[in-house]
Amino acid sequence: MINWYLNTWSKVVEFLESNSEEGLSPNEIDERRKKWGENKIRILYDTKVLNTSLKYFLNRWFLLPLTLFIYGVYIGRYFSSIILIIVPLAVVYFKINKLQLKKKELKALSDISYGQAVVIRDGFPLRINSEELVIGDIVDIRPGVTVPADIRLIKSENLKVNEKSLTGEDFISDKYESKLDYEVSNLAEIKNVVFKGTVTVSGRAKGIVVSTGNYTQLGKIMNMLTSTNIRKETIDEKAELYWNKTLSYSFLVGAVLSFIGVIIKGVNYEFIYNVLISSLSFGGIIIFLLFFRHIKKITLQNDLHILNHSWFDVVNDIEILFIDKIGSISKNEMHAKKIYTDEELYDIDDIHKENLNFNRMIEIGLIANNATYNTSEDKGTGDIREIALLKLAAIKKVYKGSIDSQNRRIFDMPMDFNKRIYTSVNKMPKGYRANVTGNVDELLDYCTFIMKDGIEVELSEEDKIIIRERDYELSKDGLVTMGIGYRSFNYEPSAKENIESNMVFVGIIGLENPIVDGIEELIIRLRKEKILPILITEDNKIAATTVAKKVGIIDDDSEVISGIELLNATKEEKIDVLSKTRVFSKIAPELKNFIFTIFKEDNYKISSTGEEIVDLPLLTLSNLSIAKGKASSLVKKVADLYIKEDCLEKLIYLKNLSRTINLLVDRGVGLYWIFILSQGISLSLGYIIFNRILLDEFSLLILNIIILPLIVFYSIVKNEIRELTQESIAIRISIVVFVLLVSSFVIGNMEYNSVILPLISAVAMFLVSLEYTIPKILSRK
Repeated sequence: MINWYLNTWSKVVEFLESNSEEGLSPNEIDERRKKWGENKIRILYDTKVLNTSLKYFLNRWFLLPLTLFIYGVYIGRYFSSIILIIVPLAVVYFKINKLQLKKKELKALSDISYGQAVVIRDGFPLRINSEELVIGDIVDIRPGVTVPADIRLIKSENLKVNEKSLTGEDFISDKYESKLDYEVSNLAEIKNVVFKGTVTVSGRAKGIVVSTGNYTQLGKIMNMLTSTNIRKETIDEKAELYWNKTLSYSFLVGAVLSFIGVIIKGVNYEFIYNVLISSLSFGGIIIFLLFFRHIKKITLQNDLHILNHSWFDVVNDIEILFIDKIGSISKNEMHAKKIYTDEELYDIDDIHKENLNFNRMIEIGLIANNATYNTSEDKGTGDIREIALLKLAAIKKVYKGSIDSQNRRIFDMPMDFNKRIYTSVNKMPKGYRANVTGNVDELLDYCTFIMKDGIEVELSEEDKIIIRERDYELSKDGLVTMGIGYRSFNYEPSAKENIESNMVFVGIIGLENPIVDGIEELIIRLRKEKILPILITEDNKIAATTVAKKVGIIDDDSEVISGIELLNATKEEKIDVLSKTRVFSKIAPELKNFIFTIFKEDNYKISSTGEEIVDLPLLTLSNLSIAKGKASSLVKKVADLYIKEDCLEKLIYLKNLSRTINLLVDRGVGLYWIFILSQGISLSLGYIIFNRILLDEFSLLILNIIILPLIVFYSIVKNEIRELTQESIAIRISIVVFVLLVSSFVIGNMEYNSVILPLISAVAMFLVSLEYTIPKILSRK
């Protein structure tokens, strides 16, 4: 994809063979639409809704009850037949409704294609439907409208845009037409492009369409959401296959038992109907719903949010876990520990306000700062490095509000992956100043002067060597380093100037990012679970190596690679180095995609964490995706789990929980078959021996739809977990059958026997579900 934001608008117009004043001519439109496609976002999920809905009605779990419903109506059992078909119909309704909600969610975004836009064609303004736009169209953008395509701005008059549809966050972004001189790390940093689906708040602009339909950023995000929705259905599909198989077997058992009864005693439609009812219990679905609701409650108590039940299907297969340092390995906070300035390295407690260089560093650190910090609550919002600077200043009794009131910001120049410094241009009490914070190496490249004892002097090569040595020492201690510099102006500079040049270097602040308590033990536990942790960090290679060794992720420096090293390697070299690398330092988004793709192609089961829109492609590629921290709503829609903090510990907890769930499910399945078989055998033997139908259809429906699910649910949740052997299953079935037959013989035709027998049956089923019942019987043998 061409990075339109890195080019001047005139070059973009020239490249797309358009005209900023005249626009396109009508005879160009069809050819461009054929070449680049329509401005519509196609939802592939739409056809899947209809196809899947039809498939539900063709499933055995629907067709078998439907067959029994028809048979029940045929023999005059209307009421029980209706109850019998209600459950599968309710399941179908629930599933179709779920699909429709997903479709509606995606359609709400795709409907953005169907607004209107004002374009310039042959020099005249023309209002057209948004879907008629083509690449190269010149669009007039007005306040209060939904942006109809991805548009590179040509002219902006204080345009402000709400980008919530892309970022999930309700923030207003300023837009201008000037080209950017740096690569961006997220869409929010692209100030000269407005994106399809975002809404203009105020101002006006003119721009050229650079992407339409599925090729817009919104279209790409929707494609990711669509593929994620399909991926999230794996557990549902497996459950359906399993349920089809289970009902087929149980129905076959019911048919065999009915056949035996008919052969011995003759045809009795009521007997056949009741045996088949007992074999087609839909209690399993109710048990499933109760059980997973219980699991969801447990996970919520542990601050774990299940966004997709398919986590259970994949968590035990995970082999590689990609983790961000902050929020996983280290805490989401930083503290200033050391300062290097004026050729001296200070502990933070040993430097005083009388130091002129330190005062300048504090002042710049507050001016070039977009965070907030509440001293009374010791809480802040924004970048944790900037919050650390606010804390440091507050300790020295210097406050951002006071500094900002004296130094009005004119504009700023954001940091990005290729330009790791942030610049704020401010009106100072005397003149103007560009205040800069960021990567030490990069800042040094922009500096020609250095502040020594409060005086600006020429920066020598020897000074640069010493500064880099101190930066290395701080990084070796595991500190995150931040360079501080500035440039003064005696006039008001503009954003079009080369402001970030001829700067003055002031010093370095070393920030400590505390390690999560007990992280070393968690890494050991991850390895025991056969999960290989791979660290991705914004720290430089030296600091990343120190931290990774400290927590036990690596043993050797060769297991760490930086983004620059990886970028300069050939594809073959990259593939070779990936097998040995455990820590990636300062990796660009496109390199992350490459790394993930290589592991996926090698059939590794991978998991990753993320919280930004830029993380969406990686989360989509992951077998198990985890939204963390302050993840936006869009990120959560892609993720399988949301874990606010302590990701590693909670992932291990989920692995253990999944093993417990497997044991519980096995026990539940065993109990389910005990109850199904005991009912069918009891009905057959009762008919053969006593020529009596022990349980009528209503008793069977109550047992199977209400009592059986409650008993199984109680048993698997409240009792100790033990494996149900074939021997113990046979004994349990025998007990229930024996109790029912003896009770039937004793009760005979006693009044209320139609109530008493189901109650006895329920009690017998409950008793055999208890863990202590059968082990005691077996121990007496």
